[in-house]
Amino acid sequence: MLESWAKYQVYQCQQLYLEKFSSPSQRTLSGLIGLNVLVFVGWRLLPLKCQPFMTRWFTNHPVWCVGPRNLTLIASNFSHQHLLPLTVNMIALWYFGTALHDILGRQQFLAFYFSSAVTSATISRILGLLTRRYRPILLLPSSTSLGASGTVYSCLAAVTALHPHYTIDLIPRLPIEYSTILPGLLTVDITGILFQWRLFDHYAHLGGAGFGLWYMTYGQEKMWIPLVRKIRDIRDRNERNGRNGSGPPTSTIDIQAPRLPWIRRVNKE
Repeated sequence: MLESWAKYQVYQCQQLYLEKFSSPSQRTLSGLIGLNVLVFVGWRLLPLKCQPFMTRWFTNHPVWCVGPRNLTLIASNFSHQHLLPLTVNMIALWYFGTALHDILGRQQFLAFYFSSAVTSATISRILGLLTRRYRPILLLPSSTSLGASGTVYSCLAAVTALHPHYTIDLIPRLPIEYSTILPGLLTVDITGILFQWRLFDHYAHLGGAGFGLWYMTYGQEKMWIPLVRKIRDIRDRNERNGRNGSGPPTSTIDIQAPRLPWIRRVNKE
């Protein structure tokens, strides 16, 4: 009886989830936001003796980057210590991420998301060491970074590259175009670097925005389409070898004609 009750409750939760988040983009973004909230709960509710573990595995630090701890390039993207940055980043991720998800599809969006996380964290790590002259032996608190702002900037830059004249009402009844928001935010980050502001990770912001613009200009053609073609060639080769053990691999990828000069789409099937 307990097992049947538990299965029924799981089924009810699944139906509620599918009802509340009907589109694939909403389900994908809700999962990513849920991971961010889970790590935030770990920061706030775990006992004090667990804080070194959270710091070591959920912050981007130039010293803790050896071996498996390179996973912090991704893990730090899901890490927020305070409620205000978490709220701002998750609202922006939901707004820009759902729009980009509808354009790219789930598989390509997730590849873009994690690639932008690694890229922004790596640029933050390298430029932070080069410009701030940290001593690698010292564990300086100011040299650590965390948060999803780098990937949020990537999503904003990607959507701006596709639809620069779309608007958002940051102020009621005063719509602002994406082509104005992105340069304004980047100007603030460059100013923060020049004046050595410590409140935000400006290097991660610039790295994330640069990756988003690069991906929408060259990434799909140079990285995503060749990757999909190679995966499908391997799959076709395995299926062919399983049937008759001979025959050259064939590519079944169907590349649609580009609708815009800076974007090419792959058949989602």
